[in-house]
Amino acid sequence: MNDISTVSALDIYFDGCDQFDRNLNALKSGSGIHTTEKLLASMASQFVLVGDESKYIDTLQTKYPVVIEVIPDAVHFAQAQLHKMFPSGKTQVREGKTRYTNLLVDIWFDEFPELLPLILS
Repeated sequence: MNDISTVSALDIYFDGCDQFDRNLNALKSGSGIHTTEKLLASMASQFVLVGDESKYIDTLQTKYPVVIEVIPDAVHFAQAQLHKMFPSGKTQVREGKTRYTNLLVDIWFDEFPELLPLILS
């Protein structure tokens, strides 16, 4: 990847997903470069999330965790907040660090919570 600090805007940004459902809810988790992906998506005038038929499922499955990138000093606080928001979720800090020396926290669910009320609150 080129040095993204040299640009302030993109016309279009494409990124893949782990899975998407019939309602076009998508799960992007595995790669661990969340800050970079979020920055590039925010810089783009148009963001396109890509997934072929192998990524399509009727309902999102919990075989992948939801992943949050966290600065190291905030990891315990972030885990406590995630437990408040998602009492049924189980958090686990991944080994290693991201490109920005942040940590990744995996949130595992037996069943995904309803997200709309969380988005609106």
